[in-house]
Amino acid sequence: MMKSPNVERLGNALSHVIRNATGNSRELLERNYSPLVRLQSGRHGTPLFLVPGAGANVTSFIELADRLNRMWQFTGFNHAG
Repeated sequence: MMKSPNVERLGNALSHVIRNATGNSRELLERNYSPLVRLQSGRHGTPLFLVPGAGANVTSFIELADRLNRMWQFTGFNHAG
């Protein structure tokens, strides 16, 4: 596969795709990503920001937010991955 003439064809195909990719570029989702996830909207008190541990995400705080006073605002930080 990686011998002549296949390697030349592969190189030409990749070069063609790369050259034409700039005209077809889309808005990257990463540019619009926000790590903040509102878990509960409260009216009073100091907002509480929650950071999940390794391997977890903000959904691990849903039960906590449900059990605490509804007057508090809870916002979680979620990783982009």
